[in-house]
Amino acid sequence: MSFAANQARLMMLISEQYDIELQTQFLMQHKLYLSKAVNGFMNMKVEYEPGSKADKILEARIHQLNEAEKIIEVRINSLNNRSKAVSQERDGLTQVIAQNAQRSFKNAWS
Repeated sequence: MSFAANQARLMMLISEQYDIELQTQFLMQHKLYLSKAVNGFMNMKVEYEPGSKADKILEARIHQLNEAEKIIEVRINSLNNRSKAVSQERDGLTQVIAQNAQRSFKNAWS
């Protein structure tokens, strides 16, 4: 690859890394919101008799929110793995660019 193509690829990888970080932040915020909602429902649950209709409804809602949190956690882990892969590719590409620059300048000064 040419120097310009390598630079363009590096810029694309940096952009992808930022996009992954932004998505992760949004998911973390959503997960925090779900945790607060679960906490609120748990506090409400204390007010009702165990086994009552309201208690069962709250328990079902808490279960739904916990499942949603698990789904978000899987997505966050997927993004973290993708981020590591992009980071490794960036590191490799940075080395290639450095080697190409070193060869180019070495040949220019010879």
